[in-house]
Order: sequence, then C-alpha cells, then structure tokens
Amino acid sequence: MMTKPTKRKLPEWLQNTFQIVGSLTVLMVLYNWIGPMIKPHGTYFPWWTLPISVVLALIMVGLWSYFEFKQKNKERQRKLKQQQARQQAAIKQAQIEKEAVQQAAKRRARNLNHQQR
Repeated sequence: MMTKPTKRKLPEWLQNTFQIVGSLTVLMVLYNWIGPMIKPHGTYFPWWTLPISVVLALIMVGLWSYFEFKQKNKERQRKLKQQQARQQAAIKQAQIEKEAVQQAAKRRARNLNHQQR
C-alpha cells in the first residue's frame, strides 16, 4: 500500500523572504540589462556581483523576516494570555456575584424568620 507523500509548506517568513528577494533580483537584472540600452554612459553594477548581492539579500531579509515572525508570535501569545486571564477573571467575578446573591437570599430568609418570631 502506497502512502501519499505529504506536501511540506515553507514557513511564512521564508516564503516572504523568497518573494522579496526574488522581486529585488528581477529589478536588479532589469536595471542592469535595460539600463545601458536607455542610457549607454550610465553607471551600472558588474554582473559578477549579482549572485553575491542575491545571497546577501537572502541572508539579511531572511534574518529580518525570521525575527519579525518570532516577534509577532510572541505578541500573539501575550495577547492570548491576556485574553485568557480576562476570561478567568470574568468567570471568577461571576462566581463571586453568584455567591453574593446566594448569601443575600440566605440573609433575607434569616431576617424574615427573625421578624416572624
């Protein structure tokens, strides 16, 4: 029996990194390729620096995306804990109010018994 290979998705921060660096690479290639046709005596970067630039961009943008992703996760966890704490406080407050209502009913019943004597 053959099992289906599962597709492994790349993490969101890595997908973002590839999208940003891919767009940047396309723009750099277009600039260096079309630029001399439009302005022949302009200054353009040497082609041999393109792979170095792409690798450095992958590293820098990847690190930035990764740490931004981690920061968002920490913020999400903090908000979740705050929400849970608020819910627990609301439940506790509801229990306190319920007990207060019960105590008030007992007091009223006791007072009524004392008044009837």
